Amino acid sequence: MKSDDPQILAAEAEADAARTRFLETLQAARTRLNPTAIKQEATERVRDHALSGVEQARLYAQGHPLQIIGLAATVGAFAARRPLTALLKPLARGAVRYAFARLKRKGDA
Repeated sequence: MKSDDPQILAAEAEADAARTRFLETLQAARTRLNPTAIKQEATERVRDHALSGVEQARLYAQGHPLQIIGLAATVGAFAARRPLTALLKPLARGAVRYAFARLKRKGDA
């Protein structure tokens, strides 16, 4: 039962437009709430944040090269502490023997 009343036709057109907007909004919500889309968005955010951090670190390193060299030397020494200890232990023993021998000679004199 169709009516030719302009008010009814306008109301039907308005209802159709509202239904179309609602269905478009519903489809957009389904797309956004899709687990794959959520995972992809989270991955992109993490990647962007990490790249931003790398860029900030690069700019800081350019402005403070001596601090970066000191940090690298500290990290390198910590990473190589066992081989460095094995290398320096004989030298330390020799230096201690030398110091004791010298003290002994001073005490004898």
